[in-house]
Amino acid sequence: MNKAVVSILVLALIAGAAQAQALRGQREPYIGYGYPAGGRQGTTFQITVGGQYLATTRGVFVSGSGVRASVVDYLPPYRSIRFDRLPEFRHRILTRIAQLTGGPLPPPLKAATPAPAPTTPAAPATPAQPGDAPAPPAPAPRPEPPPLLANLDKLSLWSVEQIRTMLQANLDPRSRVQNKVAIGETVILEVTIDADAPPGDRDLRLITRTGLSNPLVFEVGRTLEVWEHEPNSRTDKPTAALEPPLTLNGQIMPGDQDTFRLKLRQGQKMVIQVQARHLIPYLADAVPGWFQPTAALFGPENQEVAYQDDYRFHPDPVVLYEVPSDGEYVLEIADSIYRGREDFVYRVHVGEQPFVTHLFPLGGREGNATPVTLTGWNLLFPQMQLDTTPGGPAVRQAVWDWPEAPANPLPYAVDTLPEATEVEPNGTRAAAQRVTLPLIINGRIEKPGDVDVFRLEGRAGEELVAEVMARRLDSPLDSLLRLMNASGKPLAWNDDHPDQEAALITHHADSYLRFRLPAAGTYYVQLSDTSQHGGSEYAYRLRISGPRPDFAV
Repeated sequence: MNKAVVSILVLALIAGAAQAQALRGQREPYIGYGYPAGGRQGTTFQITVGGQYLATTRGVFVSGSGVRASVVDYLPPYRSIRFDRLPEFRHRILTRIAQLTGGPLPPPLKAATPAPAPTTPAAPATPAQPGDAPAPPAPAPRPEPPPLLANLDKLSLWSVEQIRTMLQANLDPRSRVQNKVAIGETVILEVTIDADAPPGDRDLRLITRTGLSNPLVFEVGRTLEVWEHEPNSRTDKPTAALEPPLTLNGQIMPGDQDTFRLKLRQGQKMVIQVQARHLIPYLADAVPGWFQPTAALFGPENQEVAYQDDYRFHPDPVVLYEVPSDGEYVLEIADSIYRGREDFVYRVHVGEQPFVTHLFPLGGREGNATPVTLTGWNLLFPQMQLDTTPGGPAVRQAVWDWPEAPANPLPYAVDTLPEATEVEPNGTRAAAQRVTLPLIINGRIEKPGDVDVFRLEGRAGEELVAEVMARRLDSPLDSLLRLMNASGKPLAWNDDHPDQEAALITHHADSYLRFRLPAAGTYYVQLSDTSQHGGSEYAYRLRISGPRPDFAV
């Protein structure tokens, strides 16, 4: 190899190392919210994505099929904008809104007042000498280009109004919005959803020079999409009534309360399903660490007829309401402690869509036909089949895509062990249900104070595991497990056992115990609810077996 080739290779390696070092010095892209967080099949619209280190965004990745997105514009942090340019920005935005809506143009900006002449005498000018070159003309002042408005003519009316709202909220000295570096940069995207795109959640990521961003939830829906328009609190001028089914989109700002007027009919079984934490699980710099929405429904006489601030142990509320009479009702969305900012994004599904409150059993044996009974609102079928195909994950999602709309997904478990169903009465040691191990028992704590007891025969030195899957499968059961000997003496017990694979569950309420039996004989496993609650929805899967290998990443 000659010296020239060696020199080229060395220079290439040095350049590559320098570029790698430069890339390592740049931060990874982060996106904190997208608004709106979804759209309807067969539509094209724009969304804003807020985050950090997004200046080199050059593309968009959306999982699944039927959804395409492209970058329209990048907007720098609003805090970097000079206050003296705010009137100019407002005027350009109002002008663009007038052009898009056909409304009147805003009055022209007043010319800036010229600076007063200096009071000190100026030094006498040096007279030009023969042979001197002529003085160059003074350069004309060039205004600073406004990057915020560089592509204003490419933005939709909704995006222009978004910029106006965020600009006002962030730059107005009276605003209570805090400086949020983590979502200070904005990228505007144009999204197209094919008419036959499968409905449901997708992952949306931005592609930058330094790599892919973290994912955000983006939902493909079937119903009419409505975006909030401020002002829209209950004290503001009433808006036109909307007729379900539809999906409402909005953002909650500090102290904000968004209202939507709905036209409802007697006998409708309305499902009002709010999505907030579902869209953005955690806000790193918020207390608590997520948006806690509330949903209140007011009747024709302005009386509150329904209110929810959660659904069981989920922070996102669901209102199930049977309409007693025709009329206009008002739905109000707010934060439980009246916080708010741009990443307090919500979607609300409103209509007579199917909603499954619970199913039983909560799973089945791998490869076996497993029918489940469904309970809920607006369900077309009382029973459905679970997919227990071998080779799939241990916890799966049951989604029933009925013609009107897909039902809400619910988790269920698939295992390889034999299965049995709990048989009542089994609330005492004398009435305990006999079981042969290994086994998974599908049961319910059917009423408040109910206790289920199972009798088994064990060998001396045998290691026994009893594990409950309930909360991880969307059951409200807060289980308590006890292992007792033949005389009823407790040998081991457990209330809560954290599962690192279910990190988004706030309260790890499923029980797990492991115990080596001291002697051969009869033993009892007792299962109850720690708060003495119960009902048909308090279902569980109880595994009683020996230890088995387990590994998760």
